[in-house]
Amino acid sequence: MLSQRQASDTLERNKPPVQGVAEQSVLKVLSYIIKYRKIIIILLLLLLTVAGGRSWLSELRDAGPAFWRERLSILISVALLQSCDIFLDGFIWWYLLRAAGIRVPAGKTVLLFLSGYAGLLAPVQLGRLIRPIELKRLGNVPLGAGVLVEILLLGFSAVAGVVVLCGALLWPRLGWGAVAAALLALGCAAWVCRFTVLPDILTGLKGVIKWHHPALAAAVFLTPIGWLINGLSLWLVSGPRGSGVPLWELFAVAPSNMIVGALSGMPGGIGAVEAWLGGMLSLLGNNAATLVNEVLLFRLMTFWIWIPIGWLALFVLWRFPDGSLKVLCDERT
Repeated sequence: MLSQRQASDTLERNKPPVQGVAEQSVLKVLSYIIKYRKIIIILLLLLLTVAGGRSWLSELRDAGPAFWRERLSILISVALLQSCDIFLDGFIWWYLLRAAGIRVPAGKTVLLFLSGYAGLLAPVQLGRLIRPIELKRLGNVPLGAGVLVEILLLGFSAVAGVVVLCGALLWPRLGWGAVAAALLALGCAAWVCRFTVLPDILTGLKGVIKWHHPALAAAVFLTPIGWLINGLSLWLVSGPRGSGVPLWELFAVAPSNMIVGALSGMPGGIGAVEAWLGGMLSLLGNNAATLVNEVLLFRLMTFWIWIPIGWLALFVLWRFPDGSLKVLCDERT
């Protein structure tokens, strides 16, 4: 009887635990994901790009080559404006990194920032995680610090969009008083960031972000410029002298896209933003015959063209080995 019990105990000890096998399977899957992460990211981004761009490309072909030839000068002008917008956003991002105690070499900053546009079609702003992930891989920057900078950049952009929208809507009643009110609102926000402890109290991020760093005050005033550039770009694509549409109205339409895109829940606001732009431009009196093409032109230069540029920047970054970026981080990060 004793020998049978000993034999039974021996079998129980040698029996592999079910939980251990499950854990090993999970770890094996995770190791494959980590090993082939670049291929997985490429496939996911490619799937999102193809799914999002298929209908848009069909409409782009329907516009015809004549439409694009006639608006070549407009394409060049809007491309220059949008390049300035992207440069400004990149500068703000780099400056916010410094406020978070992260100092990235200027040369790599361009590639790191542009790589974020590879994920423009990812849902709920998840494409913004590309930059923190690459900062972590290349420079061992804490992932939380990189994500915090992305949240700050998005937050400043949202606040600036609301200020520009409100200022544009108040323009018919107040004139230059609307501009003064917008500047006053931005000045108050900059003062709060620069000289008070209110951001530390509200966010609980004391010691994580230097709220009194000049970068945050500068970002308050610089981010609205991007929305004004988008409004000017929309005015240019609307036709000669904006087809009679006042510039201030298009300054209001441009940031309203942000709200529509966010509420739609669609990656990049695809479909919802185009419908909103078309509806607003039609309401403001644009020529219905070319309305769809004008919306396509605007979205091409402000959204779609930056996705392949982001892919290219990401591929270049992937040529650098892990830990090859010399990044200086404050001790608190």
